[in-house]
Amino acid sequence: MTNIYIHKPKEFLDGITLPEVLEIYETLIINLHIEAKLKYEDGLYDWYVNRFKIQHGLSKKEYSDILIDTKKYINRHKELLRKDTHNDLARNSLEGYIEKEKKIKNRILNFGKKNKEVLSIEDAKIVPITNFIEFNTYGFTKCIFHSEKTGSMKYDKEKNKVYCFGSCQKYYDVIDVVQKQYSKDFINAIKFLNNSI
Repeated sequence: MTNIYIHKPKEFLDGITLPEVLEIYETLIINLHIEAKLKYEDGLYDWYVNRFKIQHGLSKKEYSDILIDTKKYINRHKELLRKDTHNDLARNSLEGYIEKEKKIKNRILNFGKKNKEVLSIEDAKIVPITNFIEFNTYGFTKCIFHSEKTGSMKYDKEKNKVYCFGSCQKYYDVIDVVQKQYSKDFINAIKFLNNSI
């Protein structure tokens, strides 16, 4: 187990689990651009990295169980925000869990539907952009939305979006990328992505 040095009073740490400690220091990790390669015996790091992701192919009961756990995390983060309204980490995690809750409810609602025309925007958005665009080792490439000589489009793996630092100055998701790369309208881009899952 990796040692974590925290400059907080002991009373603050009483009753806090490792995932909560990791959430507290999430901003520090991101700002320092540390690629965490921690390997915990009990898989807590894997949980932390994948806490907003939803596995495909589960049973309706398994999705319902995940929904119950997600609601617990939502309530816990609401309580943290009630105690400290300036807690940006809790606010960001709360937003992630609320988005996860919506996706799970959508999966449960559409569970078992045989109609292939049922399209899921959420499912379409999780298809990695790297399936359609090649990035250099620093995560940059030339922007596909305007012409340029040097790559100004950066891949954000966590959000599965790209951001153009050039003339666009905006984020694009995988649906935008497929629309541009394959000259498809919104609905056909979603169909294309749903079929690639």
